[in-house]
Amino acid sequence: MAIKQSGKQTKLMSMELREFIFDNPDSTIVYYLPEDHYVGIARNKNFWRRLHQHRSAGNYTYDVDIIAFYERRVDAHLLETKLHVRGYTGFRDLTNKKKKV
Repeated sequence: MAIKQSGKQTKLMSMELREFIFDNPDSTIVYYLPEDHYVGIARNKNFWRRLHQHRSAGNYTYDVDIIAFYERRVDAHLLETKLHVRGYTGFRDLTNKKKKV
């Protein structure tokens, strides 16, 4: 299911997707930004905020594709990791962050 944006307003392609996001705020979305070859995950309730963060960072968010929804975040993370291994961008290595002194 794709999300299309025109101007400053985001329009969902289907009412079912809108209702699903509203009815399942704690589910996790796996999404794809084709222009940046980026795959990421976000909770349904934080999805629009996450897209805004991408736009603020200069990423192109007008053709966002929803890959999947998951009830368990770990399942979404596994799919995201598989796609990152295949070459999609978006992985943040949080295990090797240097501690501030």
